[in-house]
Amino acid sequence: DTAVTEGLRGSWVVYVAVPSGDLQAILEKRSVTVHHASNGKIFVAGALSENDLVVSNGLHRVAPGQRVRLNTPSVVSHARKNP
Repeated sequence: DTAVTEGLRGSWVVYVAVPSGDLQAILEKRSVTVHHASNGKIFVAGALSENDLVVSNGLHRVAPGQRVRLNTPSVVSHARKNP
Protein backbone atom coordinates (compact mmCIF):
# COMPACT_ATOMS: atom_id res chain seq x y z
CA ASP A 1 0.00 0.00 0.00
CA THR A 2 3.03 2.32 -0.07
CA ALA A 3 3.06 2.44 -3.88
CA VAL A 4 0.03 4.75 -4.05
CA THR A 5 0.16 8.40 -3.06
CA GLU A 6 -2.27 11.30 -3.14
CA GLY A 7 -2.45 13.38 -6.27
CA LEU A 8 -4.32 16.61 -6.92
CA ARG A 9 -7.89 17.14 -5.68
CA GLY A 10 -8.35 13.72 -4.10
CA SER A 11 -6.91 11.70 -6.98
CA TRP A 12 -4.34 8.91 -6.54
CA VAL A 13 -1.06 8.32 -8.38
CA VAL A 14 1.71 5.76 -8.70
CA TYR A 15 5.20 6.20 -10.07
CA VAL A 16 6.31 3.98 -12.95
CA ALA A 17 9.99 3.42 -13.79
CA VAL A 18 10.28 3.55 -17.59
CA PRO A 19 13.52 1.78 -18.62
CA SER A 20 15.98 3.92 -20.57
CA GLY A 21 18.88 1.43 -20.85
CA ASP A 22 21.72 0.08 -18.68
CA LEU A 23 19.48 -0.51 -15.64
CA GLN A 24 18.47 3.16 -15.79
CA ALA A 25 14.89 4.43 -15.81
CA ILE A 26 12.96 7.68 -15.79
CA LEU A 27 10.05 8.05 -13.39
CA GLU A 28 6.59 8.89 -14.68
CA LYS A 29 3.57 9.75 -12.56
CA ARG A 30 0.43 7.79 -13.52
CA SER A 31 -3.14 8.48 -12.33
CA VAL A 32 -5.03 5.53 -10.86
CA THR A 33 -8.37 4.81 -9.22
CA VAL A 34 -8.30 2.76 -6.03
CA HIS A 35 -10.94 0.02 -6.21
CA HIS A 36 -10.17 -2.04 -3.13
CA ALA A 37 -7.66 -2.30 -0.30
CA SER A 38 -7.14 -5.43 1.77
CA ASN A 39 -4.32 -6.98 3.81
CA GLY A 40 -1.74 -4.42 2.72
CA LYS A 41 -2.61 -4.73 -0.98
CA ILE A 42 -4.32 -2.10 -3.08
CA PHE A 43 -6.16 -2.93 -6.29
CA VAL A 44 -6.16 -0.08 -8.79
CA ALA A 45 -7.15 0.71 -12.37
CA GLY A 46 -5.82 3.48 -14.52
CA ALA A 47 -2.94 4.48 -16.73
CA LEU A 48 -0.97 1.27 -16.22
CA SER A 49 0.03 -1.48 -18.61
CA GLU A 50 0.92 -5.08 -17.90
CA ASN A 51 4.61 -5.35 -16.92
CA ASP A 52 4.94 -1.68 -15.90
CA LEU A 53 7.53 -1.29 -13.15
CA VAL A 54 5.68 0.40 -10.30
CA VAL A 55 7.77 1.98 -7.54
CA SER A 56 6.59 0.21 -4.40
CA ASN A 57 8.24 2.26 -1.65
CA GLY A 58 10.26 5.40 -1.01
CA LEU A 59 7.85 7.68 -2.87
CA HIS A 60 8.75 10.54 -0.52
CA ARG A 61 12.23 10.50 -2.09
CA VAL A 62 11.36 10.62 -5.81
CA ALA A 63 9.77 12.96 -8.35
CA PRO A 64 8.42 12.64 -11.91
CA GLY A 65 11.17 12.96 -14.52
CA GLN A 66 13.83 11.80 -12.09
CA ARG A 67 16.40 9.37 -13.48
CA VAL A 68 16.83 6.31 -11.27
CA ARG A 69 18.84 3.11 -11.24
CA LEU A 70 17.01 -0.22 -11.10
CA ASN A 71 18.99 -2.48 -8.82
CA THR A 72 16.77 -4.67 -6.61
CA PRO A 73 13.40 -6.35 -7.03
CA SER A 74 12.23 -4.75 -3.76
CA VAL A 75 12.29 -1.31 -5.39
CA VAL A 76 9.60 -2.14 -7.93
CA SER A 77 6.67 -4.46 -8.29
CA HIS A 78 5.16 -5.50 -11.60
CA ALA A 79 1.69 -4.32 -12.58
CA ARG A 80 -0.67 -7.12 -13.57
CA LYS A 81 -3.95 -7.00 -15.41
CA ASN A 82 -5.76 -9.38 -13.04
CA PRO A 83 -4.68 -9.76 -9.41
